[in-house]
Amino acid sequence: ETLSSLPYPDVETQVTIAVTDGTADWNDETFVLDVTSDHATCRPASDDRDPDAELDVATLGQLVVGYRSATALARSGRIETASPAVPETLAELFPETTVYLRDRF
Repeated sequence: ETLSSLPYPDVETQVTIAVTDGTADWNDETFVLDVTSDHATCRPASDDRDPDAELDVATLGQLVVGYRSATALARSGRIETASPAVPETLAELFPETTVYLRDRF
């Protein structure tokens, strides 16, 4: 649901993402993220397609908030991809940004 509600750049692409989650088995799933210029949908894959990218839920969180780039995550082995073009697609969908926490811990 979260990936469906995020704002995305003006791109049209589809990427299949296999997510693993060691704390919530229900989240171990392969999802299809379909982004068009006016909306995005993310749904479980209805077939046994091979994923474009495989990552754990913590890595997905870093990617979504822009903490680390898809390229850096792939280079460090946190994202496994089926093609060298997949990190570029993910980087376009989830651009790296400076993360700033105003609260002082």
